[in-house]
Amino acid sequence: MKKITLLFLIFFVCICVNAQNQLLSSKDQFLNTTTSIWEDIGGKNYEYDSSGRISTETFFAFSAGTVVPSKKSIYTYNTNSTVELFQEYNSSTSSFENFERTTKTFNSSGLTVSILDETFDGALWVNEFRITFNYTGGLLTDALGEEWDGSAWEPIETFNVIYNTNNKVERIDTNDTDGTITEPVERREFTYDANGFIETDVLSEWDTTSYIESERTTYTVDNNGNRLSEIFADAFSSTSNTNTYDYDFTQLMSDFDNPFDNSTLNSLTEDFPHFNKVTQENTGDNQRTIYDYNNALVLSNSEFTLNSKINVYPNPTSNILNIESVKDINTIEFFNISGKRVLVSSKRQIDVSHLKSGIYMVRISSLNNQVETKKIIKN
Repeated sequence: MKKITLLFLIFFVCICVNAQNQLLSSKDQFLNTTTSIWEDIGGKNYEYDSSGRISTETFFAFSAGTVVPSKKSIYTYNTNSTVELFQEYNSSTSSFENFERTTKTFNSSGLTVSILDETFDGALWVNEFRITFNYTGGLLTDALGEEWDGSAWEPIETFNVIYNTNNKVERIDTNDTDGTITEPVERREFTYDANGFIETDVLSEWDTTSYIESERTTYTVDNNGNRLSEIFADAFSSTSNTNTYDYDFTQLMSDFDNPFDNSTLNSLTEDFPHFNKVTQENTGDNQRTIYDYNNALVLSNSEFTLNSKINVYPNPTSNILNIESVKDINTIEFFNISGKRVLVSSKRQIDVSHLKSGIYMVRISSLNNQVETKKIIKN
């Protein structure tokens, strides 16, 4: 009897320790300047597999004081690939439904050799976009982006990577291509501090004769690698945004299962941002994200009323993209596949004819700071 009790106690302690060594949720808030009260606007729950890798990321919105689901990412880890399945919540059926998925395939050295994006048409998965990567001596040298035309892959973009003497990425050139003719589109250039952490990330766009700077992100990182701040500056609009981070410097991030520490999904041009335990991210003076290592977000009730959906159409599009929503829209931001913002608008009809062909993530923010992200294809 004593042995059984002891084993149970050990098992119970292990469960408690494991539960405390995970980042379980995050909550997004904005400051109501009229009431001076921080109000909840969204959040995420994180779940992990037995190896401590992120397995499920569930997104929630806060509506009238209740927590309601909106979408979900489910990760599957195979021997030579990782699959991220995107699902959206259907309030009519009270269930999550397949929407998109991304498959990353690796070679025997663990290097990413391809990324495939697919959309779900209700019955089958349909090819959408893919990137294939080439390496020399373990370093990524170039990549090819292709779009599915319904029967075959058509080349639309190439990427060329240049390194400095320390084998750090110095420059990435993006070019449009039809398989025969290649034209420059944009260039990203990186500088590093004395410890080898990214200090600046500058995006420049080709204007037919030269590259003109359009965006600059400047990072402040401590000696351990903690990202203390990042300043994003838009050269065209002369605006800037600042993010800062708070830490518990007595604990290490590596001691906690977390959604940041996922090496198979890390970007080539992104340092792991947190050496110590991150507790909060601040965007300007009126937005913040609070990280909770003790509690997951709890649904308010069993009946969910999803906030009014936002529709974007036509998709794919060549000229005009329409935004349909019963909510008042604040900003609409377009990001290319490199993660750089290329267009900002507040209109319901947006001319995207000047954008290069490819895939874009469209981030739509309402006046009450609720955010919805859509993926579109520009022909």
